[in-house]
Amino acid sequence: MLATIWEHPEIDVSALPTEIRMSLGKLEALADEAARERRTSPAKEPDPEPLSRTLVRLHTDISTLGRILTKPLPEAVHQHLTEPWSRVARAATHVLRHTSLALPARRSPLTLDPVIEAIAAYEAAVDGIRRTGITKDLPNEAVGCVFALGFVLEQFQRNLRDLLSRTREAQGADT
Repeated sequence: MLATIWEHPEIDVSALPTEIRMSLGKLEALADEAARERRTSPAKEPDPEPLSRTLVRLHTDISTLGRILTKPLPEAVHQHLTEPWSRVARAATHVLRHTSLALPARRSPLTLDPVIEAIAAYEAAVDGIRRTGITKDLPNEAVGCVFALGFVLEQFQRNLRDLLSRTREAQGADT
């Protein structure tokens, strides 16, 4: 959904954080239950708390991206950033979907390379905009959105990397 948000201003992303928060609340309850069981079980299971914290951080990242992306960018910037942004969102979606299947099955996660490459392409597009001077004539709010996206994407990449680490921990756990 966030991959095409600039082309579809009718998309309401405001419901997304509520749905995610509800799911994270359920996950937190399950993590608490798993932590209690873990103390009494001889099986060596990974601590569920780091995964829960990572998912909360990813939720924050995605919510922040959604808030930034709901504001349309000026056309000159929009033309340069739409495709690189969509590439980031598609790559991240692919990794998140695969991870959602890999975690319960205790399979290996995908590599983060496509996301890293897509973020690098987005950053290159932002650098290109900066070099051409397009941002000089933009309102401060628009310039802030462009650069805020880059900052949030850095955090998002770190948190995705952490999620893949948590997935590898689950893969190696004894059952």
